[in-house]
Amino acid sequence: YFPTTEGTNYKYSYQRIDSTGQINGTRITYYKGSKTIQGTAYKIQIDSLIVSSFLGVDSSYFRNTVSGIYYFLDTTGLAASIEDSTLLQFLPYLVVDKELLAYALPIQTGRTWTAFKINLNFPGLPVTSLVDLSAAAVGKETISLNLSSGTVNKEAMKIRFTLTLRINPLSAVTQNFTAHAWLVQDIGPAKWDGCGTIVNFFTGLGIDFGDTTTVVSQSLIDYQIK
Repeated sequence: YFPTTEGTNYKYSYQRIDSTGQINGTRITYYKGSKTIQGTAYKIQIDSLIVSSFLGVDSSYFRNTVSGIYYFLDTTGLAASIEDSTLLQFLPYLVVDKELLAYALPIQTGRTWTAFKINLNFPGLPVTSLVDLSAAAVGKETISLNLSSGTVNKEAMKIRFTLTLRINPLSAVTQNFTAHAWLVQDIGPAKWDGCGTIVNFFTGLGIDFGDTTTVVSQSLIDYQIK
């Protein structure tokens, strides 16, 4: 469900809906090279987003093991994406996962896993979960792909990601957001739809909690598996 060979590339139609309206474009993803980060070897995923005359290029880093596909998470911009002043004062006490478990292997219907979390370890307070991204393999669905070679139907495994946020660590109030991915065997990620923050995790944009109300959709239109 997740080919990782050097040179493998994907092209997606892209749609983003936010408070300013809707924009359409194209996203191109390909795997090229490797990089060692904090002693761990990762493959490099390069994502190019083309919207109108704008071209944005981002890189992300992943590794594949027998247990799953892991993405390294760059938390450099984490503070900038947190708007709540109460949470900002607790930043030194946040315990942030360094990797995101995108897909737990083998992918089987009904399997669930914790993809990513941020906990608060503040003196005098119990360890509190501030961010929890959970995942579940919902089951197989037939999806329609408008490929450059023509429209085809493919059986895909649907993965649901649920992001639970507790922005104020002194409150029990949480917010929940979802996104879905569809993986086709021997092809890989074929579709995405849902919360922009979740989709961003997988496209090199890192962590941006200011993007939770944005809805992003991507659908495969061309690919090469090397």
